[in-house]
Amino acid sequence: MHLSCPFCRLPLHRHEASGGAYCDKKHHFDRAPEGYLDLIPGKHPPSEGESRALMRSRRHWLEQGALNPLADALAALLPAERGELIVLGAGEGYLCRALAARRSDWHYAGIERARNAVFAAAKAQPEAMFVLADPKQAPLQAGSAMALLREVDNKTKLTELPTLLAPGGLLILISQGPRHHWQLRSHINPDAKEHPPLWPKLDELENRVQQRCHFEVTLDRSERELMLAISPLAWRASNQSRHDYLQEGEPRLEHDYLISLWQRAKD
Repeated sequence: MHLSCPFCRLPLHRHEASGGAYCDKKHHFDRAPEGYLDLIPGKHPPSEGESRALMRSRRHWLEQGALNPLADALAALLPAERGELIVLGAGEGYLCRALAARRSDWHYAGIERARNAVFAAAKAQPEAMFVLADPKQAPLQAGSAMALLREVDNKTKLTELPTLLAPGGLLILISQGPRHHWQLRSHINPDAKEHPPLWPKLDELENRVQQRCHFEVTLDRSERELMLAISPLAWRASNQSRHDYLQEGEPRLEHDYLISLWQRAKD
């Protein structure tokens, strides 16, 4: 991963002995004891990121295989020749770990701005590289990334992503499909309507693949509680609606992802 300084945008050099980094203007950044590189200057908001209890619950749910079909679909997109995939918005590192289990020939790295999440990611996968930084302003050198993965929505700005790719580099985008979390969505809003798939558009890159990854998972009461805690859909629900879903909600949940693969032209 070729990083740039968050202050001056000059290339960062790694200090082999300490694991830290520095630029030619003498800006220094430390490697945390947990193994990640801290590129967010100053103090961090103490409330940023999920609680440890919620993160543990999410990890347990994921490690039980809840998103295995998504991980399988993403792993199948990686080319046969080995390289490095950088996950922008890596969270607590689930996708990095899941892809490493399926495609160990590739190297993995993640950028995440929540300190407790990147802490957990680095601890669970010490062989990967994790950086504490804002993935929306990824501290990567222009034209350096072999492969990037980013989960997006209709508010995500995509204009900077192509500039980060090396010639021939790949960009994998994940967005929500029309049926994503449909049982929860329709419970909270009985008038919810299914809309056509909305695919990202990037004029600068060639669209190589568009595929829909749709599957169902079963939920018990504790897993419905987890969905209420992590889904933005549920944050807008009334207390009564949340209570009803927790007690009597459907024991299944649809996941619907739109996966698109883009490539920069080879110069």
